[in-house]
Amino acid sequence: MSIDSYNRGSQQYTGVIDDEGDISVGMRTLQPDPGSYTWSNLSDNANAPDNACDITVSEQGNTLNVQVITTTGTVVETFCNVPGNELECTAPWTAVTPQPPA
Repeated sequence: MSIDSYNRGSQQYTGVIDDEGDISVGMRTLQPDPGSYTWSNLSDNANAPDNACDITVSEQGNTLNVQVITTTGTVVETFCNVPGNELECTAPWTAVTPQPPA
């Protein structure tokens, strides 16, 4: 299991790998009080790894980048669009290039 969060202004983005290896990303507002998460299951995206073990999330502009490393050391990523207070996560997973050294 793994979790990572990123805050931008009044928004929080959280990536999670659960105990079954499913990969999800969620968002919620933080102001005036933390709201409920809206979750997207990224395990259904094309080429999703079935052996992810660690996750990180980052954001640039209106794009959320989700990267995971697998149990074999492969780093893969996908991107979500963030139009306003929504997450649109339909992009396939792709391996980063070059891969980190073994």
